[in-house]
Order: sequence, then C-alpha cells, then structure tokens
Amino acid sequence: MTWIGTSKYLATGCADGTVNVWDSLLGNCVHTFHGHLDAVQAISVSTNTDFIVSVSVDYTACV
Repeated sequence: MTWIGTSKYLATGCADGTVNVWDSLLGNCVHTFHGHLDAVQAISVSTNTDFIVSVSVDYTACV
C-alpha cells in the first residue's frame, strides 16, 4: 500500500495481480489496473504522481 502524493487516494497491490486505487475518505475503489498474472509484491508512485509502478512474483513490472 502507498499513498498517491498528498492526495486522498492510495494504491494497493493485491494477491490477484491487480493494483487498486482507493478514495480513502469514501472507502471505495476508484480504479483497478490489470496486468500481472500473480500477486503484486511492491508498488511505488512517481514523484509527480503520474505513474504507479508495480512488481509481481510473476517476474514482471508494470507502469
């Protein structure tokens, strides 16, 4: 899990290979990114908050 800059949004990496973006005030998922075939191990957000990078146990990285 990581905050997206200083916004109210956070990103989570999931065991199903997705990365979800959540509105922390409302508690709902606002976007789901697909691309990994296995669990997400780590996620990071770029300094300008334009990109989320995720890495998975399937040996891939997604931007």
